[in-house]
Amino acid sequence: MTFAEKLQERKQSTIRLTELLGKAITGDVEALITLAGDYIDGVNKDYKAAKEYLEATYSKADIPQLAKAKIRLGLIYYLGGYGVIKNYSTAATHFKDADLLGNSDIKAKAKCHLGDIYHDGGPGVAKNVSEAKKCYEEGLGLLGDHQRHHTLKGKVKCYLGNIYRLGGPGVAENYSQAKKCYEEAFVLLGDSQKNNTLKGQVKCYLGNIYWFGGTGVAKNVSEAKKCYEESFDLLGDHQENNTLKGAVKCKLGEIYQDGGTGVAKNVSEAKKCYEEGLGLLGDHQRYHVLKGQVKCKLGTIYHNGGPGVAKNYSEAKKCFEESFGLLGDSQGNNTLKGQVKCHLGKIYHDGGTGVAKNVSEAKKCFEEGLVLLGDSQENSTLKGQVKCHLGDIYRFGGTGVIKDFREAKKCFEEGLVLLGDHQRHHTLKNQVRRCLNSIKQSRGVSTSSGRQASSVTNGLSRFGVNGQGEKSKRKKRKSTDSSSDKKLGNSGSNKKFKKG
Repeated sequence: MTFAEKLQERKQSTIRLTELLGKAITGDVEALITLAGDYIDGVNKDYKAAKEYLEATYSKADIPQLAKAKIRLGLIYYLGGYGVIKNYSTAATHFKDADLLGNSDIKAKAKCHLGDIYHDGGPGVAKNVSEAKKCYEEGLGLLGDHQRHHTLKGKVKCYLGNIYRLGGPGVAENYSQAKKCYEEAFVLLGDSQKNNTLKGQVKCYLGNIYWFGGTGVAKNVSEAKKCYEESFDLLGDHQENNTLKGAVKCKLGEIYQDGGTGVAKNVSEAKKCYEEGLGLLGDHQRYHVLKGQVKCKLGTIYHNGGPGVAKNYSEAKKCFEESFGLLGDSQGNNTLKGQVKCHLGKIYHDGGTGVAKNVSEAKKCFEEGLVLLGDSQENSTLKGQVKCHLGDIYRFGGTGVIKDFREAKKCFEEGLVLLGDHQRHHTLKNQVRRCLNSIKQSRGVSTSSGRQASSVTNGLSRFGVNGQGEKSKRKKRKSTDSSSDKKLGNSGSNKKFKKG
């Protein structure tokens, strides 16, 4: 558009505004409603002025006009801002009035907006996913098949998909139904670029469904990866989409770190995705937990190393410490915080690139990790591994930790119980039993008598997010009791991000 064309457009807009104001002064209801719409939807938003125009229609409006005014007033209070305090209760009252007074189009929009209020919950209205679902379904029924309603129907289908995906009081989680809603939403939103942000959200939600798998939908890593990549592209370069793009990158990092059917494991690509994701998430407080999860994942990559990523204990330690800080004080994060402490304990226990071995600090981290992991049955395996590590520490002692065979025996025995009967832990359990036998043979023999205390652990594997099962490495050494001169073998567990 040329400069002259822009001036002409502005002139026409000014003429239109002057005409509307002239009519509004005389009390013309349609002019008042149109002016209010400009202040709600236009560039120069002013909800307070829009509210005054709409309330001025009450005395002269007929029923269809009053319905229009009511639905716009509902939007003002639902959105809040620009001179009006958000109030869901007042918004709901106006939407209900619009539903009673309006034609099928107004009724449909009022129902969908009521669905938004119940879906979100807010000032004056409690969250109610069952009522939201009911409102959305009624709204969709009223909208019919008109092409002009496709974008609104696409949005509503997306919100219904969220309800089925997450479930809630009165609505069972149903991934199959959620997937159907998201797929229908994507089609309804069409090819218009102005819908790309919402389409990107829809693809992200579909990626979550395929990544986690659930009711009626099998886990599909390859399809999840495809959906996340499409989501990232659709979200574009808009600054306001950066946080969602960051979350999508972190999901792609998780896929590359864990691998799966159709997607080869690639820790180098995972590291790249995590780092890009963290950069996009920024410093917002509400994303600290996600960033804490990602920092833990990055820590395991540096701890374990792999193709394209050198093992780096110093960088791993830094990531785990930052992760612990980001996870905050919420008890809901205690399991992950416990895992992080166990990772740190392992780093101090073994020592490595840039981090000196420190058994005292390792013991402290392991003990804090056990407390944070709590009594949950699902944490038993990790707690069993940690107990075995502590047994190892007490068996050999070190700077700041006195050798204590009795405490070592207690830790090993508790570790065996916690590890349970899983086949994958048999190698580790057999090593622990050999350690216990060695303790029995060694008790009462002082190190000053010339006999060396037997050695135990080469260490368990990295805890939590990236353990790869059990491995044991045995080293030959000159001893008459070689079976007791080994360190505990590797073992691990595998945790994923929480659903979200």
